[in-house]
Amino acid sequence: MTTSIKSHVEKILERIDGSKKEKEDLYEELSIHLQLSSEDWMKSGISKEEAEKRAIEDFGKSDIIGSQLQEAMYPLRKIILILLASLSLVYAYTIYLFELFVEGDAHFLWLFSSVGISSLLLLIALQVFPSIDRKSVVNSALILHAFIFSFGIAHSTILAAGAWVLVLTSIILIYRTTVIDYQFKQAKYKKLIKRFHLFNISIGIMIIGMTLFFLWAFLLFSESFQATMLLFLLPLTVWIVAYYWQMNLLYKEKVKSAIVISLLPFLMVASIIVFYVFNVVFGGMAS
Repeated sequence: MTTSIKSHVEKILERIDGSKKEKEDLYEELSIHLQLSSEDWMKSGISKEEAEKRAIEDFGKSDIIGSQLQEAMYPLRKIILILLASLSLVYAYTIYLFELFVEGDAHFLWLFSSVGISSLLLLIALQVFPSIDRKSVVNSALILHAFIFSFGIAHSTILAAGAWVLVLTSIILIYRTTVIDYQFKQAKYKKLIKRFHLFNISIGIMIIGMTLFFLWAFLLFSESFQATMLLFLLPLTVWIVAYYWQMNLLYKEKVKSAIVISLLPFLMVASIIVFYVFNVVFGGMAS
């Protein structure tokens, strides 16, 4: 394969989120198509270099073709991400101005964080940095987005409703990106891997919710930040490590070991719920 065809195909693939296997298949398919097209042009009597140039011109610009393939593979994801990012930016500034002029105490750190994560989602949606692996980046960004905008739920009814919409949209996109858009390398355990993803995402959402709740409760009775607050991040850390561990075991076809590891975050969540209910019930009876 010549350098010009190879370079054109690589530029197209830069704009696609696909897995390594998907990109390898597309690379081969697009390269063969361009090669055959250039051979057809050569039959008209022109040079090899000119034939390749015309084949590439006929095929289309790399950024346009790449964007079209991306949209075909992941329909509506771009527009949903743009809407989520745009509405999040509007909500972030609305909350900040509301706190500043109505409550008299605005939180600049929250504004900086919310605008930052919303801007990152917008950059991803617009493919400003097409060469990065956006699957892992977009999920990480969506998790952070849900976490940051969950603090908006604590505001008044109307503002809280807006925060709920943004957080729920992030959660839906996390499920879609991981389970629907995700292409599984292990065809043998495709359904099982999908179930593991669904289970872990659900557990992760519960852990993030619990972390936010206990952090909020702790801050109510604390005058300033304390190092002990970092302990609330321990369940989240355990979940991330366990999730990554399970996927590695599944790809190595060690299903039983993956099931055992999956019990760790589940038991952790169950223990937290039991502990909380026990304290509420028996604490209420004692009072």
